[in-house]
Amino acid sequence: MRICILGATGLTGNELLTLIDRAWPGADLALFASRTREVERHGKTLSIRAATDLETEDAPRGDVAFVALDDDHSKRYVPRLLELGYRVIDKSNTYRMDPEVVLGVAGVNHNRVTDATRLVANPNCTRSTRRPQARRSSFASRGKEVRFVQVSEQRAQYGRSK
Repeated sequence: MRICILGATGLTGNELLTLIDRAWPGADLALFASRTREVERHGKTLSIRAATDLETEDAPRGDVAFVALDDDHSKRYVPRLLELGYRVIDKSNTYRMDPEVVLGVAGVNHNRVTDATRLVANPNCTRSTRRPQARRSSFASRGKEVRFVQVSEQRAQYGRSK
């Protein structure tokens, strides 16, 4: 399975790397950020490509893409990721109010994500990370077609808990 993270060097992208390592060890990662670079992570060197590389003819195709970018960059790159065959989970505000896009909430309306769903909007206005759940689904089964993604979210809040 090839998983793309667009915004791989940011806070959300970094957390996604940790979660993907746990849920899908051995997944082929296509990592993108604002510029090409290499980063060290847990003793491994990861190659990060410039997001503009997605606009080239030899841009990598894949299965699932997590987009952790601002609205303007999301508008620019989500359509291209869809063209490249990815199922996209977008964390920006860009598609949240689009009636043609599922505003996916795990455990609430995840059944709206069907085999035909190509784009899921993040239902939350924070930049919190989505935690992929490795359940018995074709998405979590290595080597099989991606059919759906189930995610949950963690949030922090300032102040005392009651």
